[in-house]
Amino acid sequence: MYETLERLTVRETQNYLTQMETHDHELYARFDRYLAGKLAEAELLQLESEIEENAAIKAEFEGFLKTKHLAIQAGTLHEKESLHEISTKAHQQRQRSTRTRNLWMGGGLLAAAIALLIAVVMLVDFDGSADPAQLFAENFSLPDTPAPLGTVTDSLMAAAHKTFERQAYEAAIALYEQVPADSLSALQQSEKALFTGLSYLKLGNPGQARDHFQEMGQLTEQGDWYTALSWLTVPVDREKAQKAFQRIADREGHHYQEKAKEILEELGE
Repeated sequence: MYETLERLTVRETQNYLTQMETHDHELYARFDRYLAGKLAEAELLQLESEIEENAAIKAEFEGFLKTKHLAIQAGTLHEKESLHEISTKAHQQRQRSTRTRNLWMGGGLLAAAIALLIAVVMLVDFDGSADPAQLFAENFSLPDTPAPLGTVTDSLMAAAHKTFERQAYEAAIALYEQVPADSLSALQQSEKALFTGLSYLKLGNPGQARDHFQEMGQLTEQGDWYTALSWLTVPVDREKAQKAFQRIADREGHHYQEKAKEILEELGE
């Protein structure tokens, strides 16, 4: 069911989002809360276990992620909005309409979503350069959090890192902000900036993420890399992304130099 949405036909896209209305709404609501870091720890662990052990739920989750990402990319959905709620509202509006069963005429929000998704499909098909969202997905990965050293201050950082690993990003940000900067080594300050920035990026706030990536001191090269990648997320700025990757590509010996060159080729530079 969950094919790559960029390649779906008009009818397939219509069927895909229509099926979404009839699937387990509570499951989709749990997915939304999971991505927003709003699940209690017990609920989070339960859902992660279900995704890992149940192939059907894993397929639903992967499809949900694809749909939400493309909807955000198209501008149909804001980063903070719930895809489940948008789909539910569209379904309710369709039920109230007795004048037509045609999805395109009576689908309300859902029809608008489909129209914008198809617009993205057309742009991807006819633009010779790579899709920024696809480039981001292919090149973005989270680093491992550092091992604790055993100090009092480090225990606060360890708690923040553990929360980050659980993907409770809002809570992780709050914990990182509680760690006094003057009690950290230069490397720890860089790590704090890195994981705070990544938390903001995962929450769909690339602007605040970049502010932290610029404060990474001893981890400057990672800061450069994640800053460049952040321009490929919503709202996409292809020109700034190209400039950021070009700066990396021009720096001999930069850890991400070759990757930056590859992405520039994909972007059409």
